[in-house]
Amino acid sequence: MVIGLALKTASTAGNIVGKSIGGASALKKATLRRTRVTKQVFERNKIIERRTKERKRRLEKESALEVIKKGGRLTKKSIGAVAGSSIFEKGMDLIGLVLVGWLVNNLPSIIKQVQDFIDRARLFVKSIKSFGSNLSKTVDGLFNVVKTTGSEWLKGNFKDEEGKINQAIKELKDSIGGIGKAFEDAKTAVGGDMEDVNEKLGGGGGSTANINPADFSKDLTADERAALAVLAKYESGAAGYDAVNQIGIAGGRGVVGFSGDIKNMSQHGGKSLTDMTVGEIKALQYDDGSMSNSQWIKAGKLHATGRYQFIGNTLPGVAARAGITDDMKFNKDVQDRMALQLMRERGISPWVGPSDKATRAERAIVAKVANQRGGSNSRRSGYGNNVVEYITGDRNHSNYDYAGHGTIKNYHDHIAFSSVQEKERAKRALRAEGIVIGSEFRKGDPGWHGADRAIDIPGHQWGGSGAIGQTEFNGSAKVRQVLLQAGFGGAGLGTGKMETLPRNASNLRGSGGSGNNIMLVFNQPSSSPAPSQSESMIPIVIGTSLNSVMKNHLLLDLAYT
Repeated sequence: MVIGLALKTASTAGNIVGKSIGGASALKKATLRRTRVTKQVFERNKIIERRTKERKRRLEKESALEVIKKGGRLTKKSIGAVAGSSIFEKGMDLIGLVLVGWLVNNLPSIIKQVQDFIDRARLFVKSIKSFGSNLSKTVDGLFNVVKTTGSEWLKGNFKDEEGKINQAIKELKDSIGGIGKAFEDAKTAVGGDMEDVNEKLGGGGGSTANINPADFSKDLTADERAALAVLAKYESGAAGYDAVNQIGIAGGRGVVGFSGDIKNMSQHGGKSLTDMTVGEIKALQYDDGSMSNSQWIKAGKLHATGRYQFIGNTLPGVAARAGITDDMKFNKDVQDRMALQLMRERGISPWVGPSDKATRAERAIVAKVANQRGGSNSRRSGYGNNVVEYITGDRNHSNYDYAGHGTIKNYHDHIAFSSVQEKERAKRALRAEGIVIGSEFRKGDPGWHGADRAIDIPGHQWGGSGAIGQTEFNGSAKVRQVLLQAGFGGAGLGTGKMETLPRNASNLRGSGGSGNNIMLVFNQPSSSPAPSQSESMIPIVIGTSLNSVMKNHLLLDLAYT
C-alpha cells in the first residue's frame, strides 16, 4: 500500500513537471512571435517614413523648377527652399539647380550648335554620295570617250562633225568637276562657315523661278515675292498665312502650347486668321502679365501670328507705320505689306528663323528688297488706298523725315500713288489750289519716281525764310488737306495735325529784337542726293539773345521728340 501511494505521488509530480515545461515552451514561442511582429512593424514604419521624406524632397524640387510665368526664372528663395536630409544632399540639389539654370540660359546656343552639327553631317553625307556618283560617271565617261572617238574615227569622221566626241568629253569633264565639287562640299562640311554650309544645302537659294505668284498678294514684284518666300520658308511652313504659336521660348527658337494652323485650335472654332481683323489679332496678342502659361494657352491667346510671325510687341507699330487700321482684315495683302514694311526698316534681323538659317543668296535677295525704294517701299508705306507712300518734312506728322525731306535745302513732301492715273488726278487737285508740283518721273530711279507714280511738292513755295518752321508745316498740312478732300488716303496721309509752335519760336526766324546779334551754326545732314558742296554746316544768323535762342531751340526739340 505504501509502495502504491508512492508510485501515485511520483506520477502526479511528473505530470506537474511536464505541464510546467509545456507552459514555458508556449510562453517562449509567444514572446518570439511578438518580438518578430514588433520588428516588422518598426521596419515598415521606417520604410514609410523614408518614402515620405523622399516624396517631400521631390515635390520641393519640382516646385522650385516650375516656371510660373512666361520668362520666369529661379530665385534665391526657391533655391534655398530645396530640402535635403544632409548637407551633401543640399549641396547636390544646389548644383543640380545651377546646372539646370545654365542649361536654360544656354539652350538657344545649344540648339543652334546641334542643328549646325546636323547640317554639317547632312552636307558631308551628301558630298560622299556625290563623290561616289561622279566617280562612277567619270569611269563610264572615260570608256564613252574612247568608244565614241574610236567609232567616229572608224567612220572617217576625224572632224567630229556631229559633235559626239565633244559631247562625250563634256560629260566626262562634268563628272570630274562633280568630284571636285564633292571634295569642296566635304571640306566646307568639316570646317567651313555655316552660311556656306546652309547655302550648299539650300542649293543656292534666292531664286524666283519656282515661286508661284498665286501664293502671295497681288501687285508684288518678283523680287518682293522672293524675299517674302525666304521669310515664310523659315517662319511659318505649311500653315502659311494662318500660322500661329502661343508662347515663344529659347529666344524665339522654341514654342510652348499650340503651334500651327489656327483653324486647328478649338478655342477659335476653325476661324481663319485671314478672316480676323487686325484689331482682333491685337486683342489676342495683348498681354497684361496677369495670366500664367496654362491660363494663356487655355484662353487661346497668341504670341506670333501669320505667315511672317508678327509678335505682340511688333505688330501694332508695324501696322501703324504701314497705314493699316484695326478694321482691316489680316489677309494676304496686309500680311505681305507689313512684312515688306518691317523688312525695309530692319532687313532680315527681326526674324529669328531666317537670321539663323537663310543662305547667303537668300540673305542677298532680302537685302536687295530691303534697300529698294520702289514697289512696296519703306517705313512710310501704306496700303489699302490710293496713296501708297507719304514722306514729309513736317515735324508734326508721324511720317516725318528730317535728312531727306526736312532740311532748309530739301524741304518737301513726297507722295506716291497706286497708279499713274491716280497720280495725275492728284496733280490736277493740287494745281487747282495753286500748289506747285516738283519732281515726278526720274529715269533709272529704283523707287516710285522711276515707276512714274510719285510727285514731290517743294517747300520753297510756302514763302518761309531761314530755319524751317510753322510756315512750311502749314504748307504740308495744306497738301494733305487738298488730297484728303479729293478722296485720297492711305500711308498715314490723314494722321498729320495743324499744330502751333511754342510761343517764342518766332525768334528762330530772325525777326529782330533786342540783345546781341549772334551766329549759330547747326549741323544739318545733306539731302539725298547730296549737292556738290564742301560745306556740311549751314550758318544761320538769328537776331536775339543767346539765352533766348538756346531756350527756344530746346523747347522745339522737346516739342517734336
